[in-house]
Amino acid sequence: MSIKLHYLKPVIFRYLSLVLGLAGLAAIFWFLWPNRLALRLVSLVLGVFYVLWGTVVHLKSGRVSLRVVAEYLGVALLGSLMLWLVI
Repeated sequence: MSIKLHYLKPVIFRYLSLVLGLAGLAAIFWFLWPNRLALRLVSLVLGVFYVLWGTVVHLKSGRVSLRVVAEYLGVALLGSLMLWLVI
Protein backbone atom coordinates (compact mmCIF):
# COMPACT_ATOMS: atom_id res chain seq x y z
CA MET A 1 0.00 0.00 0.00
CA SER A 2 1.44 3.34 -0.98
CA ILE A 3 1.81 6.17 1.50
CA LYS A 4 -0.77 8.34 -0.30
CA LEU A 5 -3.39 5.60 -0.21
CA HIS A 6 -2.69 5.06 3.48
CA TYR A 7 -3.57 8.70 4.20
CA LEU A 8 -6.51 8.82 1.77
CA LYS A 9 -8.25 5.69 3.05
CA PRO A 10 -9.96 7.37 6.06
CA VAL A 11 -10.93 10.37 3.93
CA ILE A 12 -12.47 8.16 1.26
CA PHE A 13 -14.42 6.25 3.92
CA ARG A 14 -15.74 9.48 5.48
CA TYR A 15 -16.99 10.92 2.22
CA LEU A 16 -18.32 7.57 1.04
CA SER A 17 -20.42 7.42 4.22
CA LEU A 18 -21.75 10.92 3.45
CA VAL A 19 -22.61 10.01 -0.15
CA LEU A 20 -24.29 6.75 0.88
CA GLY A 21 -26.27 8.47 3.64
CA LEU A 22 -27.46 11.24 1.35
CA ALA A 23 -28.27 8.76 -1.42
CA GLY A 24 -30.26 6.63 1.01
CA LEU A 25 -32.23 9.63 2.20
CA ALA A 26 -32.80 10.71 -1.41
CA ALA A 27 -34.17 7.23 -2.18
CA ILE A 28 -36.51 7.45 0.81
CA PHE A 29 -37.51 10.92 -0.36
CA TRP A 30 -38.33 9.56 -3.83
CA PHE A 31 -40.24 6.60 -2.38
CA LEU A 32 -42.43 8.81 -0.16
CA TRP A 33 -43.02 11.41 -2.89
CA PRO A 34 -46.74 12.23 -2.63
CA ASN A 35 -46.81 12.33 1.19
CA ARG A 36 -45.93 15.94 2.08
CA LEU A 37 -45.65 15.40 5.83
CA ALA A 38 -43.29 12.44 5.40
CA LEU A 39 -41.17 14.41 2.91
CA ARG A 40 -40.85 17.29 5.36
CA LEU A 41 -39.74 14.90 8.07
CA VAL A 42 -37.17 13.38 5.71
CA SER A 43 -35.87 16.88 4.94
CA LEU A 44 -35.37 17.48 8.67
CA VAL A 45 -33.62 14.10 9.06
CA LEU A 46 -31.41 15.04 6.13
CA GLY A 47 -30.34 18.24 7.89
CA VAL A 48 -29.68 16.45 11.19
CA PHE A 49 -27.67 13.76 9.40
CA TYR A 50 -25.51 16.39 7.69
CA VAL A 51 -24.78 18.23 10.95
CA LEU A 52 -23.97 15.03 12.80
CA TRP A 53 -21.77 13.77 9.97
CA GLY A 54 -19.80 17.00 9.80
CA THR A 55 -19.39 17.22 13.57
CA VAL A 56 -18.21 13.61 13.89
CA VAL A 57 -15.76 13.96 11.01
CA HIS A 58 -14.22 17.08 12.52
CA LEU A 59 -14.17 15.56 16.02
CA LYS A 60 -12.23 12.56 14.69
CA SER A 61 -9.76 14.79 12.89
CA GLY A 62 -9.32 17.01 15.96
CA ARG A 63 -10.33 20.17 14.11
CA VAL A 64 -13.80 20.78 15.52
CA SER A 65 -14.70 24.28 16.61
CA LEU A 66 -17.84 26.25 17.22
CA ARG A 67 -17.36 27.96 13.87
CA VAL A 68 -17.27 24.61 12.01
CA VAL A 69 -20.39 23.34 13.78
CA ALA A 70 -22.17 26.64 13.09
CA GLU A 71 -21.28 26.33 9.40
CA TYR A 72 -22.73 22.81 9.22
CA LEU A 73 -25.83 23.99 11.10
CA GLY A 74 -26.28 26.90 8.71
CA VAL A 75 -25.94 24.81 5.56
CA ALA A 76 -28.26 22.12 6.96
CA LEU A 77 -30.83 24.71 8.01
CA LEU A 78 -30.73 26.38 4.61
CA GLY A 79 -31.03 23.08 2.72
CA SER A 80 -33.79 21.70 4.93
CA LEU A 81 -35.69 24.96 4.80
CA MET A 82 -35.49 25.07 1.01
CA LEU A 83 -36.82 21.52 0.77
CA TRP A 84 -39.51 22.29 3.36
CA LEU A 85 -40.72 25.31 1.38
CA VAL A 86 -40.67 23.59 -2.02
CA ILE A 87 -42.65 20.56 -0.84
